[in-house]
Amino acid sequence: MDKTGRIRYIDALRGFTMLLVVMWHCSIFGLDTVSPFTDVLETMRMPTFFFISGYIAFKAREAWTTGFTLKRLRGKAIVQLIPATVFLAIWELIFPDSGVGFREFFTIEHFNLGRYWFTYVLFYMFVIYYAVSWLTRRLGRAGSVTHDLLLVAIVVVFLIIFFNFKLKPWAMQLRFNLLLKHFQFFVIGVLCRKYNGAFMRAIANKWFTAAVVVIFAVTIPIVIYYKEINVDGWIYDIFHRFHLMGVSKSGHQYFNVWVTRILNYCVTCWAGLLIVFTFFRRKEAFFEGNSRLARTLVFIGRRTLDIYLLHYFFVPNLHGLAPLLEGNVLLQVVTPLVLAVCIVALCMVVSEIIRSSDFLAYYLLGVKKKKPKQ
Repeated sequence: MDKTGRIRYIDALRGFTMLLVVMWHCSIFGLDTVSPFTDVLETMRMPTFFFISGYIAFKAREAWTTGFTLKRLRGKAIVQLIPATVFLAIWELIFPDSGVGFREFFTIEHFNLGRYWFTYVLFYMFVIYYAVSWLTRRLGRAGSVTHDLLLVAIVVVFLIIFFNFKLKPWAMQLRFNLLLKHFQFFVIGVLCRKYNGAFMRAIANKWFTAAVVVIFAVTIPIVIYYKEINVDGWIYDIFHRFHLMGVSKSGHQYFNVWVTRILNYCVTCWAGLLIVFTFFRRKEAFFEGNSRLARTLVFIGRRTLDIYLLHYFFVPNLHGLAPLLEGNVLLQVVTPLVLAVCIVALCMVVSEIIRSSDFLAYYLLGVKKKKPKQ
């Protein structure tokens, strides 16, 4: 932890994850190609981001009064909703993804969060977390196991809805499906921070770490292999091939859906984010140092919102390179990585220019206005 009270290895992890996000977008938007390596990163990229958000959201000594809760919500809205909405409007004005006019885009029928869904979904998560914290305080159960169980219950309900129901179009436009999918990682982050001592002992245990690595190593090839075939049918496929079940596929449809999706969207992602977090935690001394790599990742980690909002504008259209990269995993990894590094560097320059104006920094990047010196 430095003089600002920030945990440097957490910032470095945020920086690393942000680099993966830009790299992924360079692959799918810029190069129109993916590789098994990017599929592996996909299982841990967003889960790790939401986990970190939950991890740093928990503060043991906060008093969740009505005034305090509303103040926190207002702060999150300023930081996450206003900048994202501004950049969404700018993007739609320049590069209309929706295929409709600019004015029509902001109607109920056509509005879509598009590429800027993350900040809105994260805001939804904070709203739920703050509401639960406020409610349990009103019930006299602030900071108790009741608070934790209520969060876990919401996660279970969300996953049941995500696995079994098709949302209305307006809910999909507002990305509530991604809230249902990713809220579990935010809650895991909150609980790991609340019970930080036990969590740190777990990830420091070699047997626990080995088990997590084995789980990830065993599940990720299955998930990737069957991803393009039938995400809901691979359990049956395996059982059928080895004659482990002598019943029809339709008889195990419900079983297939649940087991497959729990593995795809939960177990593999949990294992992946724990591997990444454990690595950065064990390298804490390195990130507390003054090496160029450590300082760079920490700095990027403290400007993740800036980079997220800006980087889409700098991802080049290089779809013509897709045939050259096809089948070459090394080039499919190195090319978007190099592009991502360049784009992040460019975003940092633009970020500094925007931050030179308090007005622009506040409305474009959510940076708090500086209080005038007395």
